[in-house]
Amino acid sequence: MSEIDMEKLENSVDALGLSSLVVELGGFGATYPTMVADSTDINYIISTIVEEWFHQYLAFKPLGFLYLLDSTGIRRSQDIVTMNETLADMVSKEISSEVYTKYYLGKEPMKSDSHTSGFNFNAEMRETRKKVDWYLSQRNIAGAERYTEERRKTFAEHGYYIRKLNQAYFAFHGVYAHDPASVSPIYEDLKQLRSKGPPIRSFIDRVAAMGSYADLRKALEDQPPN
Repeated sequence: MSEIDMEKLENSVDALGLSSLVVELGGFGATYPTMVADSTDINYIISTIVEEWFHQYLAFKPLGFLYLLDSTGIRRSQDIVTMNETLADMVSKEISSEVYTKYYLGKEPMKSDSHTSGFNFNAEMRETRKKVDWYLSQRNIAGAERYTEERRKTFAEHGYYIRKLNQAYFAFHGVYAHDPASVSPIYEDLKQLRSKGPPIRSFIDRVAAMGSYADLRKALEDQPPN
């Protein structure tokens, strides 16, 4: 879709009193085989392939099956969605890093970085999310929208172009607990569980068998100290 078409669609949804965002997907795991965009660098492609195939693997496990129930509206659970997406991202990064190092390291051209040094995108985005949540807690939706537009311009000034920064942006990126647009503790919890040093297969099997965020918290409590 062109940017004009994106904005037309977004405007039609916004007119209903909602917040909308049209984004380009790097991959889509709800089809068989999965669909992965091939218009970016090899490292990202490998990571996306692993992540989308992993989603299909998880569909046959409790965590993934509950995610499917949420996706179809049968049993809503934001924690399950976040656990699923965050686990998939962690596993894809770990596995794709090994694949890239073994088969592609040194074969990809170096990419220039146009971002302003000294500007911490993750920290700035997380603070933005917290401030937006505060606006919304005060039921000040207009204030939240004005603030996000100001922040979007700030990010652009430092080399981070975000076409549209709004509530839909945070709703989309917020399901990935590692993303700076999220305020979920799930990523840190999963990272802590992974840091205990089990083989990746054991880590996957343990988390894939979980059916709630409470299961993740219990797993951390049951872990022996380092």
